[in-house]
Amino acid sequence: MKKLILIASSLCMINTARAQDLKVTEVPDLVKQSFSKVYPNIKVDAWEKEAANYEAEFHLNNVESSALFSEQGNFIELEQEIVLTDLPKAAIDYCHLNYKDYKLNEAAIIKDVYKRATYEVELKKGKEKFDLLFDEQGNFVKKEEVEISINKKH
Repeated sequence: MKKLILIASSLCMINTARAQDLKVTEVPDLVKQSFSKVYPNIKVDAWEKEAANYEAEFHLNNVESSALFSEQGNFIELEQEIVLTDLPKAAIDYCHLNYKDYKLNEAAIIKDVYKRATYEVELKKGKEKFDLLFDEQGNFVKKEEVEISINKKH
């Protein structure tokens, strides 16, 4: 139970902040160097700032991915898009039971530095959109608003 609370609170802190798109020159060298060590020969498509952390968006083995690093360059987590059928059955069942009128829009698996997995499911109904988070077994953890990027710099 303590692990579940720790994971939920960590994800809450990480995901509640609005993302801010960054130019590569705005990303600390330490963060860029850490990314290159963890993912050698991978090109970053975009950088975002989430609270005090930096997120690199990229493709890993042709899968849409993002990695989160602290401002000191410490790896925090990897998020990768998955097909809905790769979600734990308990998570799919929870969505169908509690959100019958919503479409399961997309899903991702989030692995922290210890390789613990959390699943994220985006649900959509009209213009309403939100994420549900589930633990490794598919148990509901929390609901959160979909993150919005601000201060676009392209």
